[in-house]
Amino acid sequence: EWSGASPKQYIINLRLQEAKRLLQQTNKAIDSISSEVGFTSSSRFYDFFVKSFGITPLEWRKQNQ
Repeated sequence: EWSGASPKQYIINLRLQEAKRLLQQTNKAIDSISSEVGFTSSSRFYDFFVKSFGITPLEWRKQNQ
């Protein structure tokens, strides 16, 4: 959904949605998922993920697998 997000934010949101799918459906390492969905660094991925969902990718995986 656009909901007034900038194109950059929209792309980040798509990457995060795909990351959630991979976290849920695979056992790939967080670093692998981060680069696979297009983040230049794991720490940036981590920051965006926590900002968007309030928990770390690992915590999210534990709750949703």
